[in-house]
Amino acid sequence: MSVIDDRLQIRAADRAQALGEIAAVLAMVDGAQREPDPWERLCLLRAFSLISAGCYNLAVLEARDASLPPTRPVEDDRLAEPVLVHCDLATLFDALQEAMGEEVRAYPHLGPVALG
Repeated sequence: MSVIDDRLQIRAADRAQALGEIAAVLAMVDGAQREPDPWERLCLLRAFSLISAGCYNLAVLEARDASLPPTRPVEDDRLAEPVLVHCDLATLFDALQEAMGEEVRAYPHLGPVALG
């Protein structure tokens, strides 16, 4: 097996972990029969963005932030972002399905620069 194949296997495992963490948060919210709160929406939106960029380990951290207990600070200007209104549970499950269909990125990709 080549070094490139080894790297892609590691990246695929990192991606799978990130998607699993997101799925766990969505299952938790769904199990509570509620919509995600603004903090959960913000963290999950960032996690999906990071997955698309190939930053899988950072996506794991964002998903874990989404599952923090409700004692977290609620005064955050980012929570007023209008796009968060559209991030309901059904939309987030759709985003999960879409993210699961994406190819594994060999390297993180932040705009026109790929980090290696």
